[in-house]
Amino acid sequence: MANLLETPRLTLRPWQDSDLDSLAEICSDPVVMKYVGSGEFWPVERCLAFIRKNTRLLEEYGYCQWGVEFNDNRQVIGFCGFVPHEGDVEIGWRLASRCHGLGLGLEAAKAAIQFAQHAGMTRVVARVQAKNAASLRLAERLGMTKLTSLYRNGREIRQFEIRLDRKVDQLRPLNGNPES
Repeated sequence: MANLLETPRLTLRPWQDSDLDSLAEICSDPVVMKYVGSGEFWPVERCLAFIRKNTRLLEEYGYCQWGVEFNDNRQVIGFCGFVPHEGDVEIGWRLASRCHGLGLGLEAAKAAIQFAQHAGMTRVVARVQAKNAASLRLAERLGMTKLTSLYRNGREIRQFEIRLDRKVDQLRPLNGNPES
């Protein structure tokens, strides 16, 4: 399968139709969806549209929000990667609630950022709801800098960026401790 990103515990890979049930389960979990948009669950149709959209993005741009799976059992646990958004390349992530607090989001996002840097991207942004403490910490641990706040769906969104047109000291190789 083309366009795989591998870390010690995870593989980020293109979506397959067989991933639909796993994605639908993740996107119907209230813990996961609390800080996504207005907090509403995604119906199966929206999950399928997400898979199709990311398949098109991968073909068109060479990146997408890849499916994230465990290396040992190939179980899909979420997604991480990029979408073009308002003239920027935006990173996003979402993991099953059972995977929260294990450093998997950081591990996946580091792999994606390293991909972006090797692909020649010069800037990546993230938009995180202000009440989403875990994702705010993740953006900071990636070395992202807060730029501004905006409001969407009545919720404060903080926008971060990381410049990749210089050496990114904050990113360490993924061959060691995934928590680093």
